[in-house]
Amino acid sequence: MLWVMDILKSGALGAPWASEGQSLSLGAASDYPPGVTCYPFSLMAKDVRQVRTRIFTQGDALCQSLATTIVEEARACQAAGGSYRLALTGGTTPRRLYTALAARHDVPWGALELFWSDERAVALDHADSNYRMVRETLLARDPVAADRLHPMVAASDPDDADLEELAADYERVLRDATGADAPALDAVLLGLGPDGHIASLFPGEGERDRPDRLVVAVRDSPKPPPRRLTLTSAFINRSATVHLIVTGASKADAVRGTLEGPHDPDRWPGQRLAPAHGTLTWWLDAAAASRLRQ
Repeated sequence: MLWVMDILKSGALGAPWASEGQSLSLGAASDYPPGVTCYPFSLMAKDVRQVRTRIFTQGDALCQSLATTIVEEARACQAAGGSYRLALTGGTTPRRLYTALAARHDVPWGALELFWSDERAVALDHADSNYRMVRETLLARDPVAADRLHPMVAASDPDDADLEELAADYERVLRDATGADAPALDAVLLGLGPDGHIASLFPGEGERDRPDRLVVAVRDSPKPPPRRLTLTSAFINRSATVHLIVTGASKADAVRGTLEGPHDPDRWPGQRLAPAHGTLTWWLDAAAASRLRQ
């Protein structure tokens, strides 16, 4: 943590973040595992409460640390008498994270209520299904009751289903589970694509990310399969915590563009992430962070 404070005092990162007039809470040194470099980058929006970046030498260490954070968040919700409402994401690194979580003995499984941040319009047992990946890793031993699992696409024949109806159905699920008047999740897990997409919100399609919706349909995703559902950034930003997980050198340009590039959320959808009353944490390995200014 001393290294972080030295960076802030010296202004070695430059002035862009300071010019926003934000007061950043970095937390105590004990918040960060030994050997982990953590420092704030320029804020993408003026209503962000807190932005953190954690950089790990290896992806395995990242997954273990994030697993610990998720357990701590879940236990805090449980201690407050509530559920831990978590939206999951797909991808190679999240698969490793879910495997790490499943192997732990301190997960308060009874507190978990699970949602998805995006999904392909395929059957639940299809190889492209994010739900299936979670079932095969995090939920391999059925630790969470079925009524606390909320797959995004539950239609018996999603190939023929109307995507707008599926989006409206999932919006109702979210409102019923988290509050009809002010629906919000406790945490959302997201990845970042090499092109800069988050969830299934792709560059150049900002008009799809409607601020008045919780869930929207995607009919022509540039990444197959083309038919999908995704949470909107407006709904994601209601969450108490957003964890953005990025590993690998193929993502380095997208990380740099999103964190340090000009404010252009149509090109870099991750710049729309600005939890109004929560924390956004970037979880990066060294390869993904390799092009950042330091």
